[in-house]
Parts: sequence; C-alpha cells; structure tokens
Amino acid sequence: MQKEFINNLITYIDCSPERKDREKFIALLHKHQHHFEIWRFLNEVRFNLQNNSFDAIVKILSLGFFAIELFKEKETSSKEHWVKIRRLEKQRKNITPYINGLKHSLELYKCINDIKLIKHTTIAISIFESFLADDDLTIEKLSLAHFIVTSLHGLREYDEEADIYKDVPFDPDYIIDENSWVRDQLKQFIPEIEPFIESYGDMDYLASLLDFFEGYRITTDMILRSMAIKLYNYPLWINPHHSDSINISALKNSIENLLYQYSDTVKFSFDYKKAKKFYVKTYFYSSPILAFARKNNKGRFQSLFNPDKYYSTLKDDPEKYNSNKIILNSMFFTN
Repeated sequence: MQKEFINNLITYIDCSPERKDREKFIALLHKHQHHFEIWRFLNEVRFNLQNNSFDAIVKILSLGFFAIELFKEKETSSKEHWVKIRRLEKQRKNITPYINGLKHSLELYKCINDIKLIKHTTIAISIFESFLADDDLTIEKLSLAHFIVTSLHGLREYDEEADIYKDVPFDPDYIIDENSWVRDQLKQFIPEIEPFIESYGDMDYLASLLDFFEGYRITTDMILRSMAIKLYNYPLWINPHHSDSINISALKNSIENLLYQYSDTVKFSFDYKKAKKFYVKTYFYSSPILAFARKNNKGRFQSLFNPDKYYSTLKDDPEKYNSNKIILNSMFFTN
C-alpha cells in the first residue's frame, strides 16, 4: 500500500552519501508496506530498525505523521483539551477564568504557607497573563524552557577513569547558579519569571506549562513544513564534511514528493533556501515543530533556536558532538 512513498523515500536517502545499512533498510520498508496508515507503517519500520543508520529519518517521519493523525480530531473532538484549545484559538481572553482560578488557589496556598505551590502558582499566573498579552511570544518562551529542560535531562560528564561519557542524573533539587547558562537564558528571555526559578525542578515546572497549550494554532501543513526542514537539514548536519556532494535540488524535490500528498493545500512546497534558518515555534507531544526564521533570520523575538547559535561548534568536534548528541537530537526529535 505504501509503494509510492517507499520509492520517494529511497530517492530521498540516496541524496545523502550515507550507504551503511541501505539495503537492510529498504528490505524492511518493503516488508511492512502492507500497513495502510502511513504512521502505522512507519512505526512498524521504526520498531524493527534495531539501530539501523536510517533510524533518525524514520523517527522524523513517524513522529510527524503521528502528530498529523492526532490533529485529525482537533476540530471535532469533545475531549477537554481540544475544547479548551479551540476556545483559546477563537479568543485568547478565554484564558481569563484559568487566571482567576489560579489567583484563588494562590490565596489558599498563602494561608497554609506552602512555599512551593505559592512559587509555582505565581509562575503559572505570570505565564497565563503573558499569553493574554501576546500568545505567540509566550509559546516561544515556553518552548525555550522546554528546550532548556531537555538539555538538563541530557547532561553528560566525562569519566576519566573509565574513559567514557556518563549520563548525569536530573536532580530537581539542584540550585541554578547565578552564573550558569540557564540563569543567563532566563534573565535574557524570560525576565518576568527568572526570580521565581531557583532549582531544576522549578525549571521543569515552567516547561510543563507548555502542555497546557499543546496544539495551539498548529496546522497539518505546519507539521509537514517542520518535517521538511528536519529532512533537509539532517543529512547536511550528519555529513558536514561531505555536504558539498549532496545534490540540494534533488534533496528538495525528494522531500516535496514525500510529503505533498498529505498536505491540506493543493500543492505542498517549501523554500529550501530558507531551510537552514529556522527556530522551534512550539512542541507537540514533546516533538519540536520547526518554522522558517522571520525577517533578519529571527523568530518572534530572538530566534532562540537558531542552530548556528547552539550547534555550529559541534560540527567539527566529534568528541563534543557525541557528548552533546541528545541536545542536538532535541532540535529534530522528541524527548
């Protein structure tokens, strides 16, 4: 059932100099092509890949198509979350009852002197009031918080005795130092919240507020364009020393052929000339939704997720690349 998609996918992977596991990967695609739904087909392939070098590509596609499948119920679902999202999209002042509820709760927490709940409720009120003033800006700020927390969960340190990198367990009680990069990001981009963020646990809570807005003002074509940006950049990023050998025009055409039939518009296309300048607009089910940078290569306020800012130094340093791989992956995948 997926013959055309498989042929287009093979055309896409052949744009990259990567050849390891190619035949095994193609055989696996054909093995599972009887699955009618594209997301189910890709999930079966992904489940059976077993560290195949094309796993990343299937992950980009499967997460994207699964998100599109979930979005089919956005406009008609009676689920509480989607009802809330539709109301907020219709008029963002519909968040006011939530703000009032939080303020009532805050009074109770003050009466019982629950320091943690006072702090977190104050953070939530500030974020919701910020959303009322500027929804896009607030979503981007929460996306930054999500990105930071992803980075903290993926910290690694070098063990000289074992000569390996080891994962650093996430400690919610760890106090954020005044001179740390996390504190710097908060002061620079979310100053209204920064005084209330003391620990990694507080940072985790701030990031979790993005779940409340999950799916807000996202469309199927936004997800497809996000997938296109990932599919375009991924082979260039993992083959930095061979990028000149990649046929950019063929790469662009293969991506459009892969995705166009799933678009809500007559013809899906994306401007590959803009594809290297992108930022994370939001997350959906913890998967980053990428968008083209706006004027002057910036997002709504600072283009916090410009890859040149966070990742360019990793390209020419294999050791640093490996130690920061989970952060690199957070740009393209899920957490």
